Amino acid sequence: MQRRTLHLEIVGLSDHESVQRATEAIRNNTGVESARVSLENRSATVDVVRGYTLEHILESLESAGFMARPADED
Repeated sequence: MQRRTLHLEIVGLSDHESVQRATEAIRNNTGVESARVSLENRSATVDVVRGYTLEHILESLESAGFMARPADED
């Protein structure tokens, strides 16, 4: 199964509780294998497999009180 890694910028992370909330919101999506949310970097690294939908992940974060977008990668 082909795995892909997404990098997201997240606005609204303020403490460890918000990191937990964001992590749970991401993990509750189809195709998400793992999610690591960084309070320090205000970002998430998400490992996904076939069946994931970026829009659903972003919508889940928005429903949990965050604004997120794909991170610019150099």
